[in-house]
Amino acid sequence: RKRLHKETLNSIFHDRMNVMRAMIPYASQVELMTVRQAPLCSYDKHSVPALAFARLWEEIKTHL
Repeated sequence: RKRLHKETLNSIFHDRMNVMRAMIPYASQVELMTVRQAPLCSYDKHSVPALAFARLWEEIKTHL
């Protein structure tokens, strides 16, 4: 499945220029946001997923 997922993402990025590049990793820290009812950066701001969310928001801002 990993190979199919990677091939699909590569195809999307290659064929569509308006697709954002930032990716949020699958991680337990992300799932904890629902348990804690708080944004990830409020309890684990230096984690890989928190930094990924920051990159996503920076990318969103460039498109506004």
